[in-house]
Amino acid sequence: MIHRSLNLLTFNVRSLVDRSRQIELRNILMNNKIDIGLVQECHLRRIRNVKINEYNFIYDGSPLGVAILVKSNIEYNRIVVSDVGMHSAFIQIDSLSNNTQKKIIIGSIYIPCNYAAQRLQADLDRLLDLLSRYDGFILGGDLNSKILSWGDSTENSNGKVLQAWLLDHALDVVRLCDSSPSYPNGPSFLDHFLVSPNLINPLDLKYKVSTLSTFSDHFPLKMELSLISSEILTKSPRTYTSYKNTNWHNFRNDIDVSTLNIMPPINRNLETNEIDDFIAKFNNVVISVHDAHSRRIPLRQDHFPLSEKVKKFFKIKHNWQKDLKKIFHRTGHRQSQEYIILSK
Repeated sequence: MIHRSLNLLTFNVRSLVDRSRQIELRNILMNNKIDIGLVQECHLRRIRNVKINEYNFIYDGSPLGVAILVKSNIEYNRIVVSDVGMHSAFIQIDSLSNNTQKKIIIGSIYIPCNYAAQRLQADLDRLLDLLSRYDGFILGGDLNSKILSWGDSTENSNGKVLQAWLLDHALDVVRLCDSSPSYPNGPSFLDHFLVSPNLINPLDLKYKVSTLSTFSDHFPLKMELSLISSEILTKSPRTYTSYKNTNWHNFRNDIDVSTLNIMPPINRNLETNEIDDFIAKFNNVVISVHDAHSRRIPLRQDHFPLSEKVKKFFKIKHNWQKDLKKIFHRTGHRQSQEYIILSK
């Protein structure tokens, strides 16, 4: 399958520890049809995973935490990088242009306030070296960089280094942000997209950047990017057979007719290979007839739906675990191996 455009989000969430904030993030992603979300400052010290339906979560594992959320229908590979320096997470997606497959690197980055100027310069150079190995790139993040010419009320060291770096590499990197500040307490334009010029055409704008409503002290920044001559490769939708919707009456009628021609002879013993051959033929007929009278249902999640009986079983099991934990707690056996197992 192909994808002719991408909706991207960069967002400093200022913590995803609370489940309520994860739900808020999910709503932003889904309401704005985001394909790839680049988030910073997750602060997931203990829980290193965020579960949002229809998205895969890639996390850098640091206490501060940057992450990428990728729509589950998009083909991607995680890129593990150790020499960039700044907080970052990267993935690679593939695009198809004129029957040629090209690699695009997408990254979520965070530059702390008052980053040492020499270190930031070195990290940016290492970052550009990494990006140059790919056919295109899209970065999004909180750069904590302030420059008066960008609309900020003040300037800082990060901004001066980043501005000079962008001027030196004007043919290699394009900075994109909204006309409204992404950080209203200032106001400041702290959140940006950095994009390779070959993915956008300045003479024929195929992208739009805008700020969205927020639950953080930053506004999310959304970029709608139309791909001029490329198509993003996506996964075929996963499906499963719905036996509940099978027309079993028609199945029984057709299976009787379809299997008449593959009945094995009954007047002699069969060789092993003949038995295997008849079993394979019979199996193929059963599958074919069944598929003809059944529906394939798209799988919206990464796991198959549970039956009501299985759900009831898990509920009973959960209630037993709670009751046993109370008993261990009252009797002072909280250090026992059994209590530890029940607490997982």
